[in-house]
Amino acid sequence: MKQENKTREVYEEMLREHEELRELLGKANQLTTDCTASVSEVQEAITSLCEHIGNHFEAEESGGYFEEAVLQAPRVSERVAALKDQHAQMREQITKMVEFVGSFQGTSDHWKELGEHVHRFSVDLMQHENKENELLQEVFTDDIGSKD
Repeated sequence: MKQENKTREVYEEMLREHEELRELLGKANQLTTDCTASVSEVQEAITSLCEHIGNHFEAEESGGYFEEAVLQAPRVSERVAALKDQHAQMREQITKMVEFVGSFQGTSDHWKELGEHVHRFSVDLMQHENKENELLQEVFTDDIGSKD
């Protein structure tokens, strides 16, 4: 029973973090759509978003959700490895966004380019997070036993 509670807690925490990421992405997308924020607001929002995402990836990879998923269901280890590989690609994207906002000047061209960066990243991240949610739901809610 203790393991079931821990498993449920891990699953629910991951879902909360994914919801938090969706909210932060929504704010970043809104910022780049409105084009009314100051340069410092844009830099702060994008940098904060990128730091949060980097921390989120680290938590998933370092003995966090992924490890718990593989412990519960070794059959998902290849899918977990593929999701970890996607983290590296998305880290490159967020690094480029942070570099871009470091020179952001608020011109119409900059707003357009930043909007494209944020939109592309949002789509990629949401697809990734949906795959993670599906995997976690399969592992932590399917009643097929605690081990493969």
